[in-house]
Amino acid sequence: MKPAAGMVLLALGASAVPAAAAVLRGRVVTLEGRPATEAQLQIVGHAATLAIRTPSGEFEQPLAGSPSQVEFAAVAGALDVLYPPDGLVPVPRDESVHVTIVVGRPERAEISEMLAERLVRLESTLRANGVRFDAARDSLSDDLRRVLAQLQVGEAELRGRVEFQREQAATIPEVIATIDAYVREVANLRNALQQFGPLAASDGNAKAALQNSLLAYNAAFNQLNDNRRAYESKILNYWQGDAAERLTKHLADVYFEAIENVHLGLVLPLNPSLTAIQKQKPSRRERDDAGAAFARAAAQLDARLSPLTRRADELRDALQREMESS
Repeated sequence: MKPAAGMVLLALGASAVPAAAAVLRGRVVTLEGRPATEAQLQIVGHAATLAIRTPSGEFEQPLAGSPSQVEFAAVAGALDVLYPPDGLVPVPRDESVHVTIVVGRPERAEISEMLAERLVRLESTLRANGVRFDAARDSLSDDLRRVLAQLQVGEAELRGRVEFQREQAATIPEVIATIDAYVREVANLRNALQQFGPLAASDGNAKAALQNSLLAYNAAFNQLNDNRRAYESKILNYWQGDAAERLTKHLADVYFEAIENVHLGLVLPLNPSLTAIQKQKPSRRERDDAGAAFARAAAQLDARLSPLTRRADELRDALQREMESS
């Protein structure tokens, strides 16, 4: 008995349904294990731009058909695919399995930077021992030249990285010294206000000691404030990616504490009291008001020293970590 025509049509229709497209799920991270939300990647032949979620670094990408393997590649920017090798990722049969993609600076750039760091250390050691050696200009060993040729790293590129690392090395102690000097003078001003503030309106020696402390504070503040843009620019020029973001955030935190909370909030409001005690004969009311203002400022500076010092320590630690890792 022949099957009914309708049954044949239904059978044909069922066999013609296309297989569902595969979905690849995973996470893009940096070498440090942090989500690499800023990475710009593609899955060759499947996705011109991979949508990476913020802040998790995860992605969920439908694929064309059901490939057994796909290739991840960098579209633009400073981050390359470091793992899997050659960016080739087996597609798991179980779509609940997440793959891991690791991105970072190109390996050629990392190797070039390590060689530059070695030359900078050699230069520093030789100079400490009285030997004049300029790593950005003096001759390289034949062995190093052969290594550069094998890695296809130009000598000019290496020399440029030497200069770059020098600037990094010079920036770190400069920023730390400026901020440490400011924190120190804030503490000294607090002490001067506590010790000399109550007597400054009536005792010439106390007034002179308080004024000297204020002059030292102003010098440290001006050094800090005048170099703000320069320090921000140097960090953005000599560090990239996550490192630059971390350092600029710590720097901004220090400046917020120093300028908004300490200088504008507590030190500048002392000007009327300082002006009053400069008079030849300030009134009793002016002397009392000035003494009270100095006492309040001393207590408030004491309270703000802790967060200011903490912010400064966070920046110092971050800068020193960068120095050790470079």
